[in-house]
Amino acid sequence: SEFSFVSVDYIDYERRGSDLTAFRATTSTTISSTDVIINCPKATKYRKVARDAFYSVQSSQSAQYYAGFNGEMRFTSSILAVTRAANDKIALIYGHDESISSQLYEVLMNAGYDTEESLVALDLTKEEIPENTRLVIINNPQKDFNGYEAEKSGKVNEIAKLDRYLKEYGNLFVAVSNTTKELPELSEYLSTEWGIDFHSGEVVEDDDASETVDGRSIIARYTTDSENHPYAYEITRRVGTLSARTVMSNTTPLYLTNAPRRTVSPILKSSQRSRVMNGEKTVATGAQTLMAVSTFMDYPDGKYEKYAHVFVSGSVDFVHTDLTDATANSDLIYSMLQIVGTEKVPIDIPVRMFTDTSISGIGTRTFRRVTIMLSAVPALVVLALGTVMFIRRKRL
Repeated sequence: SEFSFVSVDYIDYERRGSDLTAFRATTSTTISSTDVIINCPKATKYRKVARDAFYSVQSSQSAQYYAGFNGEMRFTSSILAVTRAANDKIALIYGHDESISSQLYEVLMNAGYDTEESLVALDLTKEEIPENTRLVIINNPQKDFNGYEAEKSGKVNEIAKLDRYLKEYGNLFVAVSNTTKELPELSEYLSTEWGIDFHSGEVVEDDDASETVDGRSIIARYTTDSENHPYAYEITRRVGTLSARTVMSNTTPLYLTNAPRRTVSPILKSSQRSRVMNGEKTVATGAQTLMAVSTFMDYPDGKYEKYAHVFVSGSVDFVHTDLTDATANSDLIYSMLQIVGTEKVPIDIPVRMFTDTSISGIGTRTFRRVTIMLSAVPALVVLALGTVMFIRRKRL
């Protein structure tokens, strides 16, 4: 038959427990009776997937519950992971009080980075970036990185390690926010080498395209200029539709400048009516860059082009609280992973929601107008009726 190479086997955990030995990475690895194992004997690769991973789990005040079925994505990503030839890795940097959300973990797992070998935690002061690392993630750093000044006092130069990795056509994703503290070494490197800068304490507010009254939960606008911003457009194009909502909350604006041999482009922007606040002070107005990419392209062997990308998100919530089934944030991340990876990543398989959790299309400004209108209409009706009654009584 067409799929004769695919077989399904049920292993009785009690009677055939020895058949599961090959799927224990270590002696302490546990396998539950509800786990699903996707195995490719030819490639000697497998993925162990827990039952909960086949569902979208959400939390309420009282408990967690299954909000939707995510099995199609999990099966597809696991099959791709065990059959692909490359051993791509993603490195999560720690050592600077970084954080990593369960939502981002789930997206990376759905993309096939679901083992200790493919998703590695890395301390740059002690370790080198492994081979086949397709993406390094720095998420919400609270302390600065060791740079060239620290090297003078005998410390490990973390910035130099990142620079060497990127010069070998690696890729970097950095997420900061309006509460990110001053990070002189990291900021200077991103600004001078890659043309992307941010200022501590600044936040973008956009009443025209926000889901909250304070204007800080922004429905971002995609880059559509394929001629001037080809790499940014390639990312937004893969999301599929400009009506898909990517939400950026508590975002610090990014400032783009020219950098040698780099193409620096905005990926997401706010509306023209947005403003930048620093405390109570308005420091800028107009459309602001919320997410950006800087790309270096070269022909190292004289024949084929190779790329290095640096992505910077001005919002940490983009990969945290805004990363839900009701937004297109995960689609944008999958699109980035497709750009930087060597293998396919499934991005067009939606979660089958048990209930409709799509967010409203009304922005704050529109909401205020509707509220005023609804408040005014009853008063106008009463006024009109009162006027009619007054005229009738006067005529009597």
